[in-house]
Formats: sequence, structure tokens, C-alpha cells
Amino acid sequence: MITIILHMIEKIYPVLLGICSLGFLITIHEFGHLIFCKFFGVPVANFAVGIGPTIFKKIFGKTKYSIGIIPIAGYVNIGSSKEKNNDLGYILRKTSFLQCVCIILGGIIFNILFSYIALFLSIGIGNIDLKFINNFRPNTTITLQETENEMEPNNENAIVIYCNGKRVKFYHDIVNEFTETNSDSVELGVSYSNCENFHRISLEKKDINKIIVTPNESSFVERSIESIYVTTKIIKTTATGIIQSIKKFDASNIAGPLGVIQMGTKAIEKGFMAFLVFMAIVSIGLAVVNLLPIPILDGGQLIMLGLYRLFKKRIPSWAPQIITYLSIGIMLLLTIYSTKNDIIRFLYH
Repeated sequence: MITIILHMIEKIYPVLLGICSLGFLITIHEFGHLIFCKFFGVPVANFAVGIGPTIFKKIFGKTKYSIGIIPIAGYVNIGSSKEKNNDLGYILRKTSFLQCVCIILGGIIFNILFSYIALFLSIGIGNIDLKFINNFRPNTTITLQETENEMEPNNENAIVIYCNGKRVKFYHDIVNEFTETNSDSVELGVSYSNCENFHRISLEKKDINKIIVTPNESSFVERSIESIYVTTKIIKTTATGIIQSIKKFDASNIAGPLGVIQMGTKAIEKGFMAFLVFMAIVSIGLAVVNLLPIPILDGGQLIMLGLYRLFKKRIPSWAPQIITYLSIGIMLLLTIYSTKNDIIRFLYH
């Protein structure tokens, strides 16, 4: 009986840790809003993480802190609990425009800061050798596995130097060539250890997994600098991917809460440093998504703030509420759609 219980705990533990990690990142995001509010002297009535039945509730100072049982959302209710009008107009009346912008962007700033710290720990200190991270690292050797060449009877791996005539510095240089040329194959210029000249090899898109990226020997300082570069590169790649999905009206690659938890479970199995990388990537995704111009998100709040600034009292009091309700509906539909994709990926992959 004890063996069965321990086996169940062993299976459930990674899932629970994945759920808690999502709640932790949402807490960081909401904490960013809270810190800027406190710094600028703006009252906060409620600080909440999670939805569903409340498992923790406590009042500290003039703010009520609460945690819901399902950590997939959160909010900071800005304004005094005695005030009835706790909207952007209220905040703008209590602070300057620049301070209000800082409050709105506080969550995104904290998510990005966490990502830089997490990847510094995993790359700079941990020197993690993880395929996803290696693909963004600048100090690497890129090789092509199992190449066939008449001059190399031992079938030695070839060092990739060029792709379609362009110098290759990163793995994504090759990926981008497939994307930009919309072709099923690219021409690589490769070199072997006992040959000074490079040879031309055709690489088909289906064989891109034969590309191996190996980190070079580096010092702590070099790896620390690399971690900054990698984080910045992942932010740009994430933003570009989301923009492309919006342009194509394709949300099939967007992971919902279940997908994030599933990825977290797999990351935990690879060790703590891999789990830190996962946390950093999700934190970046959370920051970028929150910049979208949807009123319930921080990007939408920035747009509404600009409208308040321009039109002041000419905006009807009911307009922000209707816009907010519509945006909640959009987010619910997107969550349902992404969850459906998560379930399909889980069942068929």
C-alpha cells in the first residue's frame, strides 16, 4: 500500500510543481504592478492570484491578499476599497501619466527581469547543455551529423560554415533560410577537421534535426554575457512568433494552461536547471502576451490610458466596462481553443 502511495506521489509531484510554477510566474507579474503602486503611493484594495475557491486570504495594511485554488490568472485591484470608481481614470487622477505607465508595465518588467535572472543562473552559473538554449547561444560549434562525403570515408561530422552562401553563426540562421526562401532544402557549406576547404551539401527540411549545436568552452564571464544575449534573443523570437500567428490568424501553436503544465512536468524530469529555463521561457511568453492590445491585458490598458489622456472626461463611464467584458470573452475563447489544442497534442503525440 505504501509503495502504491509513493508511486502516486512520484507521478503527481511533477504535475503539481508545474501548476505551482505557473502560479509563481503569475504572482511575479502581479507583484510587479503592486510594487510600482506602493512606490508611487497608489492604494491597492486587492492583490489576488488564482481563480476558484480561496485557499488563503489575509489583510496587510490596506490591501487584501488572496490565493485561488487554480493559479491560472491574477489581478491587482488598484484604488481604495472605499472608492467606487477604481479605474484608469482614477489612477490617472492620483498619479502622473508616466507613473501610470510604469504601474501598467510593472508586471511585464518583473517577468522580463525574472527571465534574465533565471537564464543567468542556468547558463552563467549552471552552464546548462540544453538543445533549446544552445540554438540561441553565440559561442557554439554547429555540425551536421552523419554526412556522406567521398573525401571523408569515416563519415565524420561536418562543421557548418555557410548556408545558401551566408555565414552561419547560429542555428536559427539555418532555420531562417528555410523560412525566408520557403524551400524544402538549403545548401550548406561545411568543413571537415582534416580539410581546409569547405564542401557543398544539400540539407532537406525534414533532416534539420541532423544539425547539432555544441557549446564551446567558455569562462563564467563569457557565459554570463551569453545569458543576456540568449534571453534577449528568446524575447525577440517569442514576439516575432506571436506577431506571425496573429497575422496568419493561426493560434494552433499557442499553448494553454494545460500545455504549459505538461511542458513544466517534462522540464522537471530533466533537472532543476532545465526547469529554470522552462520558467524563464514561460515568463517571457507571459510578458509578450500581456503586451497585446486587448483591454483586459496590460497592452490594452496602455491604449485605454492613452485614450483617457487624450479625451479626459469625454469617455462615457460605461464604455470601459463593455470593452472589458468583451475582452474577457475573447480571452476565454482563446483559452478554450488553446486548451483543446493541448488535449489533442497530449492524446496524439
